[in-house]
Amino acid sequence: STFAGALSLPAVAAVRAQVTSDLAIPNGSTTAIAWTAIAIATNSSMFSTTTDPTQVKFQSTGVYLCHVGLRFNTAESTIYTVSIEDSSATIIALSRWRGSSVAGNVTVEATGLKYVDTLASAPWVRVIVAVANSTNSIENTASHFDVVKLR
Repeated sequence: STFAGALSLPAVAAVRAQVTSDLAIPNGSTTAIAWTAIAIATNSSMFSTTTDPTQVKFQSTGVYLCHVGLRFNTAESTIYTVSIEDSSATIIALSRWRGSSVAGNVTVEATGLKYVDTLASAPWVRVIVAVANSTNSIENTASHFDVVKLR
């Protein structure tokens, strides 16, 4: 039996990429994060851990919400810069944290919107991390990169 008036909606294109082990980020470096696990993938063509694991690739035009949360082991003088950039090298989200005397770990997050109007150039987004004043690690316990199609 069916319910009269029930909506049937297509699955939203979404990916949540994660790291499976702590990832060291050397002092003074800028690194594109290579994600090693897929927690959510409603469209498996958007992300692969073996082919370009730094990139989430758009499969349809529209507006996408891109969010990253990276948990670092802290160091008092460390400066973390986390950004989401697209295939044209445009930064669509940016966050910066300067170490303090905070005990424990810190999570740095960045969120932005990406409008994809054509698939001709195979557009993608990725997460870039820059670390200054210390070598630190991204912890696998709470680090993730989410890309969700809004419309």
